[in-house]
Amino acid sequence: MRKIFISHESVAKREAVKLKELLSQTALSNSQEAEFFLTSDWYSLESGAPWFSPLVEQLREADGIITIITRSEAFRNLWKSFEIGVAYGSKKFPKIFVFGEVPSSR
Repeated sequence: MRKIFISHESVAKREAVKLKELLSQTALSNSQEAEFFLTSDWYSLESGAPWFSPLVEQLREADGIITIITRSEAFRNLWKSFEIGVAYGSKKFPKIFVFGEVPSSR
């Protein structure tokens, strides 16, 4: 089973959930098993539970990492940089989707 980590800012929660749903449907229709980790998803992190160690563990164990960027400020987000850094340090190269109101000059 492939494990996919979806990284996003809280302002992009709706987009991240939709992407997870789309990828889940695609995996099912292609008879592939996939597990998705999404920090804003009740199924990924239990409310009120410790989150740092499980999040880093999921980043390290993931077969693929997707980062969603929907606004220019996300490029300065330290947490987003941390998640991407863990991905690179684990020899995983995240797929980074940039959309929304992000100028193309960045």
